[in-house]
Amino acid sequence: MLSVFFLAIVNSLIVGDGRFYACTPAFADTVGSEITAVILQTLLSGLVGIVFGASSVIWDIEDWSIAKQSGFFFAIAAAALMPAGYALNWMDRSARGIFGFFLIFAAVFVIIWFTMYLAWRHKIRKLNRDVEQKNRVRLMFADI
Repeated sequence: MLSVFFLAIVNSLIVGDGRFYACTPAFADTVGSEITAVILQTLLSGLVGIVFGASSVIWDIEDWSIAKQSGFFFAIAAAALMPAGYALNWMDRSARGIFGFFLIFAAVFVIIWFTMYLAWRHKIRKLNRDVEQKNRVRLMFADI
């Protein structure tokens, strides 16, 4: 739910009138009240989080390439986030707004993916160095 709060802060900064908006004013107007809008936004955001979390099992499919895993996860995540973002008025309801929202999602996805890739690559290299070191020690004592 931290992401919902973060989005509320970003939304408030975008509106820029010094007030805190827990949801977009357009969504609150659409549903009739701010509290209803916040409740619906919380539920939909939770649903998106559940989809993201459940689809993380894709990373456990060992016979898929990293490209296939990434592509499937990206498609599922986009299929969950785009309709929720549209329904919650997180984007301008135009082709340009939808495309812009998608580009932001894709950019954030790539940044997170690349960061995680580098972190895991570093961990794997360290594990391999540790294994090599232990093998060298074993070989030294095997010769004795």
